[in-house]
Amino acid sequence: IKRRCEILNSFFLRDLQRVAQHISKLNKNSSLSRYLSAAPLGHRTDVAKPSPELWASVAPKSLPLGRWQHAPTHNNALMKQLAVNEYASGKHSLFAVNGPPGTGKTTLVKDVVAAAVVARALKLVRYRSADDAFEKKSVSCEVDRSRFVVRKLKRDLVGFEVVIASSNNNAVENITRQLPKRSGLGECFQGSAYLPEVARLYEDIRT
Repeated sequence: IKRRCEILNSFFLRDLQRVAQHISKLNKNSSLSRYLSAAPLGHRTDVAKPSPELWASVAPKSLPLGRWQHAPTHNNALMKQLAVNEYASGKHSLFAVNGPPGTGKTTLVKDVVAAAVVARALKLVRYRSADDAFEKKSVSCEVDRSRFVVRKLKRDLVGFEVVIASSNNNAVENITRQLPKRSGLGECFQGSAYLPEVARLYEDIRT
């Protein structure tokens, strides 16, 4: 593998070598192992061609209950909505979406975030009080060299986290800047934005 990597001459050689070294140690049933393994031919779906599987994935019943408050006239393209629906379905512990420049990755991530927030809210409303959402057991954590003791969240309230990673720092920065901004909402929704004071303050600071 080392000799082959020298021939490849890529900026990612060391990362590829680390992956090659650790992949043999993975549990075959782990999410990462399944992600890195090629799907059997019989289990692949060509989403560029109409099929019962494709129509089922984009049917109205497959839409997530939460959607970013874009302008009502702005709808996702079919493949973009398919990606959002597949995320919201909960069928995949790990999957990837290829998004070339200019294809609307930021709007896709916004819909993913909205779907996660609503799905978590549906869990939260089952508790009678905020205190009920935490385990009795406490854990210790360190943040900026300060140690805190906090109570753990109930298990059904975790798993909605969204991690954004990119080889292009500007792409991630653009997304994290746009999420809190009131102007990132459709005009008809800006007056009723969630935590409008925070959104307005954020915009004032950025400008």
